[in-house]
Amino acid sequence: MELKTHPGFTALVSTHRTKFADLANFVGRVSNELVTMAVQHSLLLGGPIYWAYTGIDGTQQTVFTLDILLPVTGDTHPREALPLKTIEPFTCFATWHYGSWDQLPDTYGKLIQQLQEQGHSMNGLTRECYLNIDFANPANNITEVQVGIG
Repeated sequence: MELKTHPGFTALVSTHRTKFADLANFVGRVSNELVTMAVQHSLLLGGPIYWAYTGIDGTQQTVFTLDILLPVTGDTHPREALPLKTIEPFTCFATWHYGSWDQLPDTYGKLIQQLQEQGHSMNGLTRECYLNIDFANPANNITEVQVGIG
């Protein structure tokens, strides 16, 4: 677990108001839509998919904002019809999670405990960067968990 600042980037963004129970509705489908959009507009993929959560508190019924981000590069201007957003640099505590996403709450718990022990406070934004996604064998998933600090 380490304190780091991720650089900013330009992303195609799909924004949703949702809660934990409904997250499965976005898995795969939204990523495919964003990749298709990037290809149709000749944008280069600039990195893996991120899910960014604002206002999440760990309880099942809390409604929060989910931004699904696909980093892109290339000629992004002018692209008024595209849902492009500039993602600012992000200072966070981060760690790698290897395996099934069912175990992500344990990873978050350890990460949050460590950042609090070191005197940091959370800023309300968390992200997951999906380096490797394997629906057939979830043990192969590699996810960077990022908890923003304020």
